[in-house]
Amino acid sequence: MSTRFGWALIALTVALPTFAQIPPAPAGEQSQSAANKKCDSMQRHIAKEQRSLASFDQTIAADKKGRETCASKAMCARYDQAIKAMEARRAQHEARLAKFKSDAENDCKPS
Repeated sequence: MSTRFGWALIALTVALPTFAQIPPAPAGEQSQSAANKKCDSMQRHIAKEQRSLASFDQTIAADKKGRETCASKAMCARYDQAIKAMEARRAQHEARLAKFKSDAENDCKPS
């Protein structure tokens, strides 16, 4: 009897999901939903890049303040190198942000 119960349980696990499927949405709603998801995704990317740029600005400001008070030549050189690297990364992120914004303009146009 336990074997039959096991087989019945397996058959139900396979059969029930096919009956419980949600009917597909009309084609117009699917394309709007996909466009909304893409737009939301682009907005999240933009917000993330803006937070990243704010973080870079804070780090650069802290390094410049440290550079003003550095005590040794080696420490000053490390601050200079860190500032230069962070400014280069900030430029890359600014370019990414500009790309995300232009993509968002295309993806988030009202229909």
